[in-house]
Amino acid sequence: MSRSGVDAIWLVVGQHNDIEARWVADGLRARADQPVRFVSDATLVHDCRWDLRVGAGGAAARLELGDGTVLDPSTVDGVVNRLCWLGAEAFAGASATDRDYATGELHALGLGWLESLGGRVVNRPAGTGLAGPSRRTAEWRSLARTVRLPIAPFDSDDPPPEVLPLDEEGGVASVLVVDGDVVPADGPDLPPAVRDGLTALRRASGLDLLEAHLVASADGDGAGTGTGDGLALRSVSFLATMSRFGDAGLDALHKALITRRGARR
Repeated sequence: MSRSGVDAIWLVVGQHNDIEARWVADGLRARADQPVRFVSDATLVHDCRWDLRVGAGGAAARLELGDGTVLDPSTVDGVVNRLCWLGAEAFAGASATDRDYATGELHALGLGWLESLGGRVVNRPAGTGLAGPSRRTAEWRSLARTVRLPIAPFDSDDPPPEVLPLDEEGGVASVLVVDGDVVPADGPDLPPAVRDGLTALRRASGLDLLEAHLVASADGDGAGTGTGDGLALRSVSFLATMSRFGDAGLDALHKALITRRGARR
């Protein structure tokens, strides 16, 4: 409950063209006992009043949307954060220099607001990204080595892999990791060693939610423990394609939001 006695809302925040974010919001509405709202970058930039204060105790923020909805720690009880960018590109009447400056300010506002919501946020912001730490493929592979997760050979010039069942030659399996839950997409259950490795990778990444892509492999590239049970990590995305995981993915995300009710920093 919020301080006003009205049920606090859950937010899904993302880019205006993020179809997956809208799908997640619809799926959570069918499961939640409180309101769920999708808020886009366009709304935050063009239809929002910001009050952000930063002090020794951290960031405190209050947002008021054009329809009067207030978004602050007293009204928001959970956030699925898919926000990648807040920019002033649409301010066509401003000079390029002013738009660049405004984009930097909007990024800082978004970072401060999300940080003010603390532990309520699934994928909290970081200095390298509004939706958490941003890493290149090589950086993900390096991090996977630290948790002894087998790595598949990879060429940085390769196109993104198509997600296919593992039993098809060259197929790639997609796996959702949310907190301690590991959800394969349309495939067999994973061996315990792989599940443990993916959970350890999620913890080491600083993210609450990620999507990992696995390939069939005897032992990866020789890195790790050799306990991949025929699977190796191909790549990782911090912006999961949630519809791949259907009801099981939504259930895991709903569980994660429930555990964050009342969370602070």
